[in-house]
Amino acid sequence: MGRNVIIRRAVVDSGCIIPDGFQVGVNPDSDRERFHVTERGIALITPEMLGQPPHRVV
Repeated sequence: MGRNVIIRRAVVDSGCIIPDGFQVGVNPDSDRERFHVTERGIALITPEMLGQPPHRVV
């Protein structure tokens, strides 16, 4: 995980590489633009949503 990261109310896929300065759960409007956010306000994050290659199950 990168430095200066804030993760609140989120489920992050195990294949994600979290960059420096990453924030989720701080600005709900910004979260909705970038990620899937449930009705209860939980952000669901996958590698594809971060512009990273998807992980593969072999």
